[in-house]
Amino acid sequence: MLTLLGLLALPQMPRLWRHETTFYDRVPAWWSWGAGGWVAWVRSLPAGAAGAYAAILLGLYLFFVSPIFKLSRQADLVVIWVLLPVVCILFLIFGSIFFFGRPKFLIPPHLREAATTRHTLS
Repeated sequence: MLTLLGLLALPQMPRLWRHETTFYDRVPAWWSWGAGGWVAWVRSLPAGAAGAYAAILLGLYLFFVSPIFKLSRQADLVVIWVLLPVVCILFLIFGSIFFFGRPKFLIPPHLREAATTRHTLS
């Protein structure tokens, strides 16, 4: 499911960053955490997507690439030791952006003001 959602989100991330889409400008009816929660979610989407893609790469490597090519345990450990910290760091960055709006340079430019004022998007 994460892979499918990730593939659907991939073309949207550059459009979200450049504010070329209005899809994220309104709070959907199904969203139950209010306008502030929606703004926090949207501003943290790029970091969350990056973490999801790193997790997908790790999973694809461990469950498909390594067994098919019968790679060594040392190669598996190198990939795990590289990608697992990346996934963890991106998850922490996602949480930091969601809850605190920091670091600002990782928030889409049009949402940086919303990160501190917590007003609704218009």
